[in-house]
Amino acid sequence: MKYDIILLDADETLFDFDMSEYNALKCTLEKHSLPFSNDIHDKYHEINKSLWKELEKGTITKPELLTERFRRLINTFGFNDDPVKINKDYCSFLGEQCILFPGAESLCRELSVSARLYIVTNGVMQTQMKRYEASPLPKYISGIFVSEQIGYAKPDKQYFDAVFSKIPDFDPSRVIIIGDSLSSDIRGGNNAKIASCWYNPHLIPNDTDVIPTYQARDYPDIIRIVKGNTGRPSPRPVSPVTCKYEHTGRNALVLLPADRDLRSRFRKAAPDFSFTFANSQDSSVIERLSSKSEIVIGGAPINALKKSDSLRLLQLCTAGTEPYSIRGELPDNVMITNATGAFGLAVSEHMLAALLCLYKKLHLYRDNMSTCSWADRGEVRTLKDAVVLTVGLGDIGGRFAKMCHMLGAYTIGVRRTDKDKPDFIDELVLSDKLDSVLPRADVTALVLPATDETKGLMSEERIFSMKKGSVLLNAGRGNAVDTNALCKALKCGQLSGASIDVSDPEPLPPEHPIWKCRDMLITPHVSGYYHLKNTYLNIAELCVENIYRYAHDLELLSIVDRSTGYAKKK
Repeated sequence: MKYDIILLDADETLFDFDMSEYNALKCTLEKHSLPFSNDIHDKYHEINKSLWKELEKGTITKPELLTERFRRLINTFGFNDDPVKINKDYCSFLGEQCILFPGAESLCRELSVSARLYIVTNGVMQTQMKRYEASPLPKYISGIFVSEQIGYAKPDKQYFDAVFSKIPDFDPSRVIIIGDSLSSDIRGGNNAKIASCWYNPHLIPNDTDVIPTYQARDYPDIIRIVKGNTGRPSPRPVSPVTCKYEHTGRNALVLLPADRDLRSRFRKAAPDFSFTFANSQDSSVIERLSSKSEIVIGGAPINALKKSDSLRLLQLCTAGTEPYSIRGELPDNVMITNATGAFGLAVSEHMLAALLCLYKKLHLYRDNMSTCSWADRGEVRTLKDAVVLTVGLGDIGGRFAKMCHMLGAYTIGVRRTDKDKPDFIDELVLSDKLDSVLPRADVTALVLPATDETKGLMSEERIFSMKKGSVLLNAGRGNAVDTNALCKALKCGQLSGASIDVSDPEPLPPEHPIWKCRDMLITPHVSGYYHLKNTYLNIAELCVENIYRYAHDLELLSIVDRSTGYAKKK
C-alpha cells in the first residue's frame, strides 16, 4: 500500500447525504404541519450549502449555522414556526438516516485489510455518530473525528493537527485524505501537507485554485490510488472503468416499486444507464421494454425475457429462481442474481408465529370467538426439549432453527453439505439421510427452493413416516409437499397440525378439502413479500448494490447456480 493511513470524508463520499437530507427535511416539515415539496427542499439545500461554505471560511459558527438555515427557509416561504425547534427535530431525523452509497462498505472492507481508516467530518456530533454507529462501517474504521468534538473544522490546519495527534504511529508521508469537497477535504489536505484524493464521480470541472494530488471517479479508482497502482494525478479526469461483462445496450428496466429516493439511488449507482421504472403488472410495457434492456430488476415474464438479445443481468427480487434458472430458458450469457438473504427475518418469524399458534391452540381460541364460546381447549405444548427438524439451512431456515434453539428445542438440520455446522444446530445430516430423522421430529420445517430434487419431497409415504402428532411447516415451495396427503394426515390424526404459506396447486382452489382441516393454518404466500418493511429495504439495498457492482465491473452478490437453483456460495 502506498498509503496506509486513510482519512475518509463521510457525507457524499461514503454516505448519501443528499438523500438523507431530503428524507429528514420531509419528516421534519411534516411533523411541524408545514408543506413540503421539491422546490422547498431545493431551496433548503441551497441555503444549507452556502452556510456550510461560510463555516469553512470561519465567517459563521456552527450553532449560528444550525438555526440560521431554518430561519432563512421560514422567511423565504412565509412559514410561522420556531427555527430552533425545527432544527432540533431535523437533526434527530437526520440521525436516523443511515444511507451508504452502493459499494461504500465494500470499499472500506477492502482498504481496511492493509490500512487504518479514519473518518473526518464537519457534521453535527450527535447526528454523525448516530448515523455512523447504525452503519456497518465501525468494524472497518479505527476512529472518527467530528469537528464539533475537535474544536476546529476542515479545512483548518488546527483540525488536522488535532487529528494527527490522536493517530498512533503517525507518518504524514503515508497519509491520504479522500473526500468530495475541494473547499473542505482537499484544501484541508493541502493545508495539512498530506496527499489528497478528490472523489469526483460526476467529473465536475475544477474551476478553483485547490489542486488535489489525485482525482477519482469511482471506488475502484480510489483503491488503485491508495495501493499506488494506477492512480491518476489531478487534474486529469479518470476514465470510466471497462466492464468485463458484454454490453449491448445501456438500458435498465426496474419492476421493483421505487419511490423518488430509490430511483435516485439507482441512477447514482449506474450513471451510464437509462432507467425505466414500470409497474410489474403492466405486461404490455414490460413486453416492450424487456427486449431493449441490458438489466432487468424484478420478475419479468419469462417469455418476454427470452425474446431479448440485450439482456445481460436479471436481478430477481425473490429468493426463488424458477423458471428463470431452468436450463435453456435464458441464454448462458445472462447472469441471474436473486434476493437471497432478504427474507430471513420475515419468513422465519412467520414460521415461528404459526408454530406457536398451533402449539398453544390460539387458532382454536380464535374459532371460539366466532361463537362467543368461553371454552377451554385443553392441553398445549412447548418448544422446550422439542425436536425441531429444519430441511434447508439457508438464511430463512437458519434463522428459524436458531430461534427454536434459543427457546430450548433440540435442533436437527438437513442440507446438501455437512460443512461448517452452525452452533445453533445440535445435529446436522445430509439430504439423503432425511428418512432417518423424520420419525424423530416433533416439528418438521421445510424451507426449500423448487428444484427437481425437492419436487414431491414430502410424499404421502414420507408424511406418514413422520412422528405421530408432529407438526409440518412449509415456507419454501408448495410442490415439495403432497397437499392431498397432508390433508389426509391431518384428518386421521397422524399430524397434530400444519402451516403452509405455499401450496400445490397455488393458489388453492376453494373446493380443496384442506381448507376444512381444523388444525391447519393457511396463508396465501405472503410471509416473504413486502408486508414487512425490512424485507423491502433489504431487497432494495441488494438491487442497488448489484447494479453498482455490475456497472463497475465488480463481483456480483447472490449469483444463481442454474444447476441447483441456489445462490452460489463463496
